Amino acid sequence: MALKLKQWAGRYALVWIALVLIVAGLVAGAFGPRTQPVAAIVTLVGTVALAVWLARQPLWNRRSLEAGGNALIKILALVVILAAVNFLAVQSGLQVDLTGAQRFSLAPESKKLVQGLQQPVEVLIFDKQINAEARQLLELYQRENPKFQFRVVDPQSDPATAQKFEVRGFGEVHLESQGRQERLREALSESSLANALVRLTQPSQGKVVYVQGHGERPAEPGQRGYSQAIQALEGRNFTLQPQVLAETPNLPQGTKVVVVAGPQRPWLAA
Repeated sequence: MALKLKQWAGRYALVWIALVLIVAGLVAGAFGPRTQPVAAIVTLVGTVALAVWLARQPLWNRRSLEAGGNALIKILALVVILAAVNFLAVQSGLQVDLTGAQRFSLAPESKKLVQGLQQPVEVLIFDKQINAEARQLLELYQRENPKFQFRVVDPQSDPATAQKFEVRGFGEVHLESQGRQERLREALSESSLANALVRLTQPSQGKVVYVQGHGERPAEPGQRGYSQAIQALEGRNFTLQPQVLAETPNLPQGTKVVVVAGPQRPWLAA
């Protein structure tokens, strides 16, 4: 009897060691700070040890299944491995986007922008609730940098906050950082949010002088206008300034770009 017990203990020694490591890692992860490396490392070592033991066992042959206790131990080991892997995934925060259009990932430019935030930024959505797509987008930004936070504010339940941001209706999105405020100029999307972050956190990119007076394409919306390009420049924190050179020949200070959009008449000699 003692010999059998000793053999049984030796056979399952790796299982007990693995279980002790996994339990220790889970406890450390549950009661310690999140994403601490020790808990994840201990849990990973225990999981690998248990997986190695399980892989070496004849799990599904008849003889093994006839021994009910052995089969039960192996099934429990498999369950523990799955639980430990799930814990490690939560601890690491690792996510893999396998969709063809990368629907659940931010563009590299957006990641770089939000990762570079030096001061806390809060996004306030003035509505009763937000849809799943908008929440998913905001959570993607938040995951890149804890300095990025968001909350939904019901203007009717919190009129003081709505008044502070001069909210005119439901659906408005405002950003605040270090006492500065910025309002989304378009519907909430990755690009509109990135543009608002640039305007809020970065200094002006400079002036874009849009030359007029020679039949150039107008800046206003229309068939011949470049309104979308202009809106994109303004969204990236450039200041647009139309200018008739015959009236004001000198470019303003801080001019970065001069746009000459298809003049129809020759320029004056001056």
